[in-house]
Amino acid sequence: MARSAWKTRCFVRHPDTGKFLAELRALPREEWPTAIRRLPSGQLSLLLRRTIDPDRPLSDYGLDSLGNLELRTRIETETGVRISPTKITTVRDLAEHLCDELAASEAAASAS
Repeated sequence: MARSAWKTRCFVRHPDTGKFLAELRALPREEWPTAIRRLPSGQLSLLLRRTIDPDRPLSDYGLDSLGNLELRTRIETETGVRISPTKITTVRDLAEHLCDELAASEAAASAS
C-alpha cells in the first residue's frame, strides 16, 4: 500500500509520457543513463538556445525560476517523474535522479 501511495506522489500521467518511456524501454538498461541525460540536456538547450555542459551548475546559465519551472514541466511530461526544484542542480544530477526513479518504477512494475 505504501508503494502505491509513493507512486501516486512521484509519477505524473500525461498523454506524451508513453513515447519517451517506450523508446527508453527498447534500449538495453546500460544505455539508459546516456539516453536519459539527453532529455534534460536537449530540453535545456531548447530553452536557452545554447550547448549545455552536463556538469555545469544550471544556475551558471542564468536559469530563473520560470525557466526552471518550464524545464521541470517539460521533463515531467516526457518521463512521468515529478521533479523537485532541488533536484535540478546540473544536467548530470537530474539525469541520475531520473534514471533512479525510472529504474525503480520499472522494477516495481516487473514485480507486480
